[in-house]
Amino acid sequence: MSAVEFGLLGPIEVRADGQPIELGPPRQRAVLAILLTKLDAPVPVGELVERLWGRQAPATGVDLVYVYISRLRRLLAPYVALIRQAGGYRVRAEQVEVDLYRFRRLVAVAARSEPPQASALLGEALALWRGPAFGDVSAPALERLRAVLDRERLAARLDHVDLELRAGRHAAVLPRLAEIAAAEPLDERVMAQLMVASYRCGRRAEALSRYVAFRRRLADQLGTDPGPELQAVHQAILRGDLEPVRPADVRAAHPRPAAPPPPADLPAATPPGAAPPAAGLPAAGTPAAGRVRIQQLPAGVATFAGRRTELAELDALLAGYRRARDGTPEGGDGAGQRPQTVIALVAGTAGVGKSALAVHWAHQVATQFPDGQLYVDLHGYQPGSVVAPGQALAGFLRALGARPEQIPGVLADRAAAYRTLLAGRRMVIVLDGASSADQVRPLLPGAPGCLVLVTSRHMLTPLITTEGAHPLTLELPSTADARQLLTHRLGTARVAAEPAAVTEIIARCAALPLALAVVASRAAANPGYPLSLYAADLRDPSTLLDLLNGGDQATDARAAFAGSYQLLSPDAATLLRHLGRHPDRTITTAAAAARSGLPQPQVRRLLTELTTAHLLTEHLPDHFSWHALLHAYAAEQTPARTSA
Repeated sequence: MSAVEFGLLGPIEVRADGQPIELGPPRQRAVLAILLTKLDAPVPVGELVERLWGRQAPATGVDLVYVYISRLRRLLAPYVALIRQAGGYRVRAEQVEVDLYRFRRLVAVAARSEPPQASALLGEALALWRGPAFGDVSAPALERLRAVLDRERLAARLDHVDLELRAGRHAAVLPRLAEIAAAEPLDERVMAQLMVASYRCGRRAEALSRYVAFRRRLADQLGTDPGPELQAVHQAILRGDLEPVRPADVRAAHPRPAAPPPPADLPAATPPGAAPPAAGLPAAGTPAAGRVRIQQLPAGVATFAGRRTELAELDALLAGYRRARDGTPEGGDGAGQRPQTVIALVAGTAGVGKSALAVHWAHQVATQFPDGQLYVDLHGYQPGSVVAPGQALAGFLRALGARPEQIPGVLADRAAAYRTLLAGRRMVIVLDGASSADQVRPLLPGAPGCLVLVTSRHMLTPLITTEGAHPLTLELPSTADARQLLTHRLGTARVAAEPAAVTEIIARCAALPLALAVVASRAAANPGYPLSLYAADLRDPSTLLDLLNGGDQATDARAAFAGSYQLLSPDAATLLRHLGRHPDRTITTAAAAARSGLPQPQVRRLLTELTTAHLLTEHLPDHFSWHALLHAYAAEQTPARTSA
């Protein structure tokens, strides 16, 4: 039998004699990962369902697990046995074949070894990591274990750094420490090591400035001062006498609590009669000399394709603003017209590419706005993670130069301070993933000169009515644009070699960019596999959405649809479930009323709500449609599907 290696410390992989084995869709890979973390005992099917979905398990969860087990058994049969035992399933593998167990064993042996050998063992252990644990799948049990493993990896990295510092290799570890410190901004042990490494590289001023910034960060975010060990490192650097202080003594035995999540609501209001603490805000208008240009835009999608019509519409909107600014509007003399802030509202269904379009175009026009860019993901469709306007304003105010003590506690005062700082500036402001006009309004500038891009799954009509926002509805891309997307990700030759498979993939994915990107990423990871295999996988409607899961919330089609579904009114959600049982993907108001048993006037209002949320499209008057993936999601939400 071939030599087999299982990889969990990164994207889940199995290699036989060094060659990767295709493991199927994300949830199927998640089943394998769960079994590999429980090598010592069989895992019952019910426990697999709970570990895969938690409380969100579908009614068909047990059936799906059996499908995944059957497929995995066939895929792995030539290399390793997946057996049924004592009412559950287990993989008959040795711990030495799984990188997770090897990592833990190497770390344990290193703890009992002398420094030179311990450093080598920790280096070997850390080299097993290829990215975040279980990096390409998402499941409640794996998320919990990922958090544990992240801390174990960090502890091993810091132990390794300690040994490297003792060996005098401070220059070699400095870049690595800077990377760790960026990810762990409140960890005192990391900061102590970074200060020591900087000092020993001849960067005394840098080491001291890092301490000052760290102390301020602790005070701002946790209301505390550095602990005695880190203070001792600081004092030793001030004296130029570092040797008596050992950075290895700043251990996890003296941790600082993790930074708390941003509050869902604003802090307490300013007491009546008290002036808001906004005095001394940085001057508005032209940025001060030497100020770093604000550039918060995330990187654009490297494989962005198509959308020529929408990009041209946005270009025309900006050109109209420039004409108004210059006093030469098209079609009239425009004398005395005052240019306003440009607000573009990009709306469309989940996964259609709104954020990609907004960020791509914002990068294209960024040079026309010399004061930089502000960006915030408002998470409007992620219950429990929604960014309140006050939180977003606090972040923008800090980016614009306000110190923490200058940020008012009242929403209205924060908005006023924000508008003051934007006055006279020309900036691009991207408000991504808004779910309501109320979430957006406080974030709008008060004076002309800025470009605001809002993305939402809802057509935020109040912004159009009262703020003059320009609406742009993003429809599903054409087949040609969808093919171009796949070509950019997979290469011209591979797409041209299998035109029928590419056409079927596009159709099965409803041309939805999110779904196409997930399939393309799987195909790109396995360049030797024909695209017809991926097309065939998508034919089973019962597992279609499982295949369209890229491993996290941002790349999971089902999670994307759930974010919109959970914001519906109860009656609209009920109607959508009824539509999930409708055999066709088009329906009229009368037919929807007959299927749901509700009166037509009420159904018409509910259909309007679903259309506004871009869960339906009114392609003709009183004729509504929805794409195949939304139909599959709606069908999952009704218990009637389990008896079919």
